Amino acid sequence: MHKWIEFSSERKRMSILVTDPIDGLTKLYIKGADSIILDWLSEETKNDKWMMDKVQLFLKESATKGFWTLLMGMKILDESELKEFWELLNIAERDLGP
Repeated sequence: MHKWIEFSSERKRMSILVTDPIDGLTKLYIKGADSIILDWLSEETKNDKWMMDKVQLFLKESATKGFWTLLMGMKILDESELKEFWELLNIAERDLGP
């Protein structure tokens, strides 16, 4: 199973939901603007000073060199999160209309 959610300038990110054939887990991968992805980090990651210092240093050095950066993340979805994801996605797709 997979579901691709395309990039949009409003979302500033793109995502793909896949079932990993190796471990059978459903994973949501996301890539996008650092300002968006940093907001989506878990509290555990946000509170990891070492990790956040490394990320901020990388972003600062990249910006200084004129590089455009994208960050990536992944979340393993449990059954209830997956059900909620599909429900919200169906609502959003209906709202877009034909």
